[in-house]
Amino acid sequence: MRAVDYDRYGPPDVLRVEQVPVPSPGANQVLIEAAATSVNLSDWAGFHDPAEFE
Repeated sequence: MRAVDYDRYGPPDVLRVEQVPVPSPGANQVLIEAAATSVNLSDWAGFHDPAEFE
C-alpha cells in the first residue's frame, strides 16, 4: 500500500510517498481500506517546527 511519511519538519517537499506492507489485523481488530482522506489544520501544523506556534 502507499503511505505518506516524513522524518523532519519543513515544507511539503519533506513528504515522501512510499510503498509499505499492508498491516495484518490482530485479534479483535479489523483492517479498513481508505479510498481518500483529508488534511486538517492539526495535520498541517505537524509538518512545522512546534516552536513556530509558541
